[in-house]
Amino acid sequence: MNKARVSIDIGNTRTHIGIIDMEELKCLSRVDISSKDPQEQILQCIDKLHRKSGTPVDSTVVISSVIESSMKKAMALFEKEKKSAKQARYTDKLPIKIDYNNPAQLGTDRIANALFAHFRFPGEIVALISAGTALTADLLCEGKFLGGAILAGPAMQFQTLHKGTDALPEIKAEGNYRLPGNSTEECIRAGVLYGTGGAINSIIHRYEKMVPGNIRVLATGGALPLIADFLDFQYSAIPDMTLLGLSLFADFL
Repeated sequence: MNKARVSIDIGNTRTHIGIIDMEELKCLSRVDISSKDPQEQILQCIDKLHRKSGTPVDSTVVISSVIESSMKKAMALFEKEKKSAKQARYTDKLPIKIDYNNPAQLGTDRIANALFAHFRFPGEIVALISAGTALTADLLCEGKFLGGAILAGPAMQFQTLHKGTDALPEIKAEGNYRLPGNSTEECIRAGVLYGTGGAINSIIHRYEKMVPGNIRVLATGGALPLIADFLDFQYSAIPDMTLLGLSLFADFL
């Protein structure tokens, strides 16, 4: 296969690496690793993915990170190994218009999701949900990125409740929950999960009132399964959306 690219998305908690088939815009293989010093594993993971997918080892590499220091380390790693890598970043050459006060501050993972939506569903109005450590809900309207909303993801909420108080325990998202809860653990889960789902529902319904026509909703992120049962609108889950969008950056850098 000649048209393959490597996408690397270094998030706050997890780093995602995927081999992308550019002809069909699909992920052939991927691996998820910890974002704690991911550069120690990146090259090894890429080699394994190339062997698994049968793609050429000289495929273009595109890297995005929400952590500036991790981006610098990753780029230095490829430079040291004399391998080419491109840093995903905002540029006015992008095929979508970014209506944001300071486009350079917009996370490239959010731009990547918008790029994917633009190429896969051209001309449509698309809401983009990315549920990770932070949770974003953005709006793309006929090729124009209008911005969105950012809130804490479930894991961050659980952690903050524990660290910001003396009495509340640290709990995991998985477990019993009900509303009203009749234990502290159930109350925390109910508050976080129902609250997060309700917040996203409210944002999407506000988008629906703001724009003419129907909105297509796309969702991704490791925390999506935690809140899926609390969403009251139809959406398409696309686990590889950010990696797919990152692969498109290379044409405009």
